[in-house]
Amino acid sequence: MDIQDLNSALDQVDLVDVYKTLYPKSTEHTFFSVTHGTYSKIDHIFGSKTLLSKGKITEIITNNLSDHI
Repeated sequence: MDIQDLNSALDQVDLVDVYKTLYPKSTEHTFFSVTHGTYSKIDHIFGSKTLLSKGKITEIITNNLSDHI
C-alpha cells in the first residue's frame, strides 16, 4: 500500500491525521533514533473529520519513554 492508497482509505472512512491537518507545515518529530542520530515522525493520531473542529489544542510533547526500539 502506498501513501495515496492510505489517504484514499482514510478518506473513505472520514478520518484524517489530526496533527498534520492542523499544522501542515510543522517540523516536529516523535522519535529520535540514537543508533542513526536521526529524527522522524512515526506516530499518527487519526480522527474524524467531523470532530476535528471540536478540539482545542493538539501538540507533540517530549517524553523519554517509548515503545519504539
